[in-house]
Amino acid sequence: MAPKDTPPAIIAKLNAAANEALQSSALRATFVKIGAQPRGGSSADLAAHIERETRKWAPLVEALNLKVD
Repeated sequence: MAPKDTPPAIIAKLNAAANEALQSSALRATFVKIGAQPRGGSSADLAAHIERETRKWAPLVEALNLKVD
């Protein structure tokens, strides 16, 4: 994640560093230990994942009238 006006070149550099870090077996094991699914990918992959998760959980959030303060 980065601020919305972050230049594309910086996003690409951060994405490359994150994907490189995710190649570490120690880091991957740490994520798995806490229940995360490390997979890396592009910033477009992340945006698509967030969109899918938002569509998936929005009905439940609305039905329970959940709010974030």
